[in-house]
Amino acid sequence: MSCREFDAVVVGLGPAGSTAARLLGEKGFSVLGIDRSHFPRWKPCGGGLSARATALLPSGWEKVPHVVTTGVQVTMGDKDSQSVETGVPIAYQFHRDQLDHFLYEKAKVESVVLETGILLEDLVYEEGIGFTLLINGQNVKTKRLFAADGVTSQVKRLLFGSPRESQKIPGGRSKKRGVNAGWPSSELLGKAEEPVNDRFVMIDIGSVPGGYAWSFPKDGARKALGVAGLITPLGSPVRTLREFLKSFRGEKEDPSDGEVSTWIIPAWQSAKEHGEIAGLFLVGDAGGLVDPFLGEGIYYAILSATKACESIFVNGHPEKASAAYSEWVKQEIFRDFAQASRLSAVIYRFPAIYYRLVSRYPQLLTLFSQIMTGLHDYRSFSRAAGVKLLRLPFKKFIPTLRTGRRFF
Repeated sequence: MSCREFDAVVVGLGPAGSTAARLLGEKGFSVLGIDRSHFPRWKPCGGGLSARATALLPSGWEKVPHVVTTGVQVTMGDKDSQSVETGVPIAYQFHRDQLDHFLYEKAKVESVVLETGILLEDLVYEEGIGFTLLINGQNVKTKRLFAADGVTSQVKRLLFGSPRESQKIPGGRSKKRGVNAGWPSSELLGKAEEPVNDRFVMIDIGSVPGGYAWSFPKDGARKALGVAGLITPLGSPVRTLREFLKSFRGEKEDPSDGEVSTWIIPAWQSAKEHGEIAGLFLVGDAGGLVDPFLGEGIYYAILSATKACESIFVNGHPEKASAAYSEWVKQEIFRDFAQASRLSAVIYRFPAIYYRLVSRYPQLLTLFSQIMTGLHDYRSFSRAAGVKLLRLPFKKFIPTLRTGRRFF
């Protein structure tokens, strides 16, 4: 059987995979990138990209159709909404098919080979030798493998999916290794019957048990309306979405008129495989890298791919590079996610208390917006919130080791 060899292989060409392929290719690495879909392709997702991510995007991203949001609005049932206008961009609302296609096209550099409509058929790792992948009936060898193929990662299933041990995940369930646990979510992209206020992202904290609902403005006078359970799994995310739409003020659209998407937000606590195999880089959803409070994954997908590539450039040897990257994930990202999870546990279990807090202290919304701009991470946010609230409601959740710092 014929065999091809590459410096790196990237499985999955969403934001994480395309970013990794582009950055490696720009440094002269020979790269094979594969994806089971052809581009452009639709991807179920809220499509909100926090402003902190723009520093990581390749040139020309401004030309991809999007809506800029500069404010946050919090609602709870029929109570008056609480909002803050920051005056600066805090998030960019994209359609995922357009954003992902842009990033895919940017990955087409000289030393990168991109193949779509291709499935990973088999995968073997041999210590000291590297990875052998069976792709389209042909063997491919590499010492650097990027798993960028999402929450149901085929790479992880093939490498870790044997039922040799189970893990506990949030909610008390168990799972086989190699398969990320997660939280079901659902979204409808609908036509707005009333003018869309492009400046605000709307978050409703009273309609979804153990989670939140959202309304994100999109270009073309459309809006994305969705629901996610981040501490309590939604038994039926589609039904939960329809119930939210019935109570959503100003929403007169029949949810059956639009196409409803469902997907899984990975639970970071279930991503235990970081650093277990030399030369393996788990990025994006495959690495459990989704914010457990906001549910944002695009930023962390691009950030994790960037950091993995930087680790390769600095450390050289695949084993040292993957170890350094995994250590960064655990010490920086997962420590911050732990703090975000504590906030989720309080706010989404007791939304009425949080609503009263933001009603009395609107500065909290400004602080939340500064997470999206990169001025705060969750640890530094918690410290700042504790100071604002005289360290009373958040006292037990305030970290004592150090303040947070920007990831990039």
